[in-house]
Amino acid sequence: MNNCNLAKSRCWGIAGLIVISLTSLGGLPLDAAPMPGWQQQGYPIHSLALQAQGGQPPVLQLQGARNETLLLFFELSGTPATNLEVKLTGQKGAPLPDWQVLQVRPIPTNLPRRYFWDGLVPLGSPLVYPEPPVRLMVKITLRPGHPAGSHHYDLIFRHGRRWCRQRLEMRVWDFTLPADLPISIMANLWPRQEWFKRYGVGSLDAWERLAPAYLSLLRQYKINAIAGFYPFPAAKVAQGQPLTDFPQYLRFLDMVVQLGFRHFRLPPLPGAPNLEQRGNAFQQQVGKFYPSFYRYLQSKGWVNKALVKVWDEPDPLAYPQVVKAYGLIKAAAPGLRTESAGKSPSPDLARVVDIWAVYNAHYEPDKVAAARRQGQEIWLYANMLHAPHQPPTYQRVIGWYLYQYGFSGYLLWSVNYWPLDPWTNPPSAGRRGGDFFRRGTFLYPDPQTGRPLPSLRLETLRRGWEDFQYLVLLQEAASKGLVDQAAYKRLQEKITSSVPDLREKNPRVTWPQLEDLRLQIGEMLDRAGGGRHG
Repeated sequence: MNNCNLAKSRCWGIAGLIVISLTSLGGLPLDAAPMPGWQQQGYPIHSLALQAQGGQPPVLQLQGARNETLLLFFELSGTPATNLEVKLTGQKGAPLPDWQVLQVRPIPTNLPRRYFWDGLVPLGSPLVYPEPPVRLMVKITLRPGHPAGSHHYDLIFRHGRRWCRQRLEMRVWDFTLPADLPISIMANLWPRQEWFKRYGVGSLDAWERLAPAYLSLLRQYKINAIAGFYPFPAAKVAQGQPLTDFPQYLRFLDMVVQLGFRHFRLPPLPGAPNLEQRGNAFQQQVGKFYPSFYRYLQSKGWVNKALVKVWDEPDPLAYPQVVKAYGLIKAAAPGLRTESAGKSPSPDLARVVDIWAVYNAHYEPDKVAAARRQGQEIWLYANMLHAPHQPPTYQRVIGWYLYQYGFSGYLLWSVNYWPLDPWTNPPSAGRRGGDFFRRGTFLYPDPQTGRPLPSLRLETLRRGWEDFQYLVLLQEAASKGLVDQAAYKRLQEKITSSVPDLREKNPRVTWPQLEDLRLQIGEMLDRAGGGRHG
């Protein structure tokens, strides 16, 4: 007897994820009944049952590159989440990859049915969700030095005398994903004391001890630009106090650089949107504030890493005032790079705003092309695609947008926006009845310690970032003549036709479509001797 009961159908491996038939719950909010057209929109889930008898389960075929993270999703019946044990073992001397098991759970426990479960807690944690069935994510990361070829593994699930063994055949392709992206992924981290105090982090000293865990975790998800990581007394520097009077901030700045963040956003000087008011402090203080930073950054050789943002999502009618505000910064510290975000840019903005993050719903290709011709760097901003009521495919496709539309960065306006406690307040699609800004929560706080817990949406974004890397490596291989040009052209046409319009509120692409493209790219890179590209 097969000790791994499959739910209602056969199962098969597809590009590092376990897929079952459309009769399963794959891709739906996990507490919801099936809804027409949603079955292919999200993560496929493999259903297993723990039993007392052993047997030979089907082998699941997985494919991935070195330095890639593959996600496996299981729904277990016949077992509680507590005291459940999971092991990964190798066969015939196969080198073990890095791996971790986390429970997928609702946050909060009374999460409304329309929202996807996206909380992730380590198996064995007191935060596991007790209600059956048990939903697990097994995360497998192939190390950079993992040998190419086929390797066999067993995932063993056990609770007391009941157990299940899922066999895996892992094909590791002969190329390596780079550790970092060639573009910028900016995240805004909020060290608000009133938010962290709920979780036992009640002082600045406590935040200083905790912050490295947040910064290090963000780097694991390929986020390489950071803002708002330390509270800073902007008014004191604006009034002439030396930057060296704030060694804690400077120490954190050094840590950010050492962790490999490509960019950091400087603390903003308040008041830019009120520039026309009499006695405006921004206009009076900008000449002291930014030169102070500029001199310090010059001494460290970090001028090219710093970004300045003082106005977010301005109305196009205010663009002349935006130009004036950023012009004052450029006059005070010409070497500093500036950024903003909002609707499509105007030609005048490109003179003083170096980076513009355009909101996907307002993307106008002619205006973006004109800005690029003037030297402005264009990032993407698409926060509604990663709202908690959106299926995972919407988050993953962001990586494909970045490649297809030639963006050089992505803006996450927040990763831990917690004015309301996410453990007690459900998300809301409107501004009443819940947390409207949950789309700015990709890290949950451990309610006992405040330490960061990743979310399933953050995992999905990284999946999209890695897809982006596949696309870049394929383009590089083609430019070097390492792939069949006719096959490459056909694949590029398929990619172009599969990636939806950037402005769509509900992108018409499915998870299996993106997986199929990733498989085809991986096969082509592997045949090209892709290890030379990584």
